[in-house]
Amino acid sequence: QPYLDKVTSAQKDDGSNEVVKIVDIYRLLCKLPINSFNVCNSDMMSIGVGLYLKGSTLNHSCDSNCVAVFDFPTIDNEYKHPKVFIKSTRRIAKNEEITVNY
Repeated sequence: QPYLDKVTSAQKDDGSNEVVKIVDIYRLLCKLPINSFNVCNSDMMSIGVGLYLKGSTLNHSCDSNCVAVFDFPTIDNEYKHPKVFIKSTRRIAKNEEITVNY
């Protein structure tokens, strides 16, 4: 797939441009669904998707012992990035792996 070898330009935070390979963007987009969390509000309505590096290291279990819950901090009545917290849903035995259902 020769189009993956092409490059594009991405603007950095400081305003400068950086050359990025399309294949690197493709790899990142492929990892996003596997490592992201469905962000829900207090009514359990999905409001978006978040990528949380530490949370993405948790393994899956259909009988998980933890869930991801979100806090929506506000500053001057304006929502900021939601923070994820991993909370246990049952007693976790010593040396038992912490898992979530995704």
